Amino acid sequence: MERNFSPSVNIALRPVDLADYFITSNVQAVFDAIASNYRSGIRSINLIGAYGTGKSSFLSVFEQHISGNQVFFERPKLLPSNFHVIKIVGEYDSFIDSLGRQLGLNHAKPGVVLREFQQLAKVEGPLLLMVDEFGKLLEYSAKNEPEKELYFIQQLGEFINNGSYPILWISTLHQDFSGYAHELMRISVKVTPLFRSKLAA
Repeated sequence: MERNFSPSVNIALRPVDLADYFITSNVQAVFDAIASNYRSGIRSINLIGAYGTGKSSFLSVFEQHISGNQVFFERPKLLPSNFHVIKIVGEYDSFIDSLGRQLGLNHAKPGVVLREFQQLAKVEGPLLLMVDEFGKLLEYSAKNEPEKELYFIQQLGEFINNGSYPILWISTLHQDFSGYAHELMRISVKVTPLFRSKLAA
């Protein structure tokens, strides 16, 4: 039987009712790809799919799975099970400020936000940073102090991918990262490459 889900899932609100969530072979493959890349040291990951294809529901399932609340995927031990989770739903806003607020900071400088994130990684152990609707944050970055915003994204991605701490960053986009390039062409900063995976419910 085909399952239908609301395309308006908000990962930052109360846990989504996933009692009838159906794991397709494609969704399992996305989980396997995330786990494989995490173990190989690629820990900044983008899930790309059109509106309504289940990206937000996947994030909710993924969170519940790795927290041990409910096993959804095969080979569950490929990832740590004790992640400290940080959730952001992108709005037309600064990514620096959005992450800062999750860390208890208001309008902090990029370096302060990055240091607080690094400290949290040292203290809390494995971290899972989930950023849904990342494209809205990128659109804001392209038009508001893009050098500062994009450089922060680069620094964060490099810290996460250097492997010193067990951190996983999963973001969702409606189009490939390069689809935002027309807004970002004047930026010389190179953003840390993200693993790309098509996602469909």
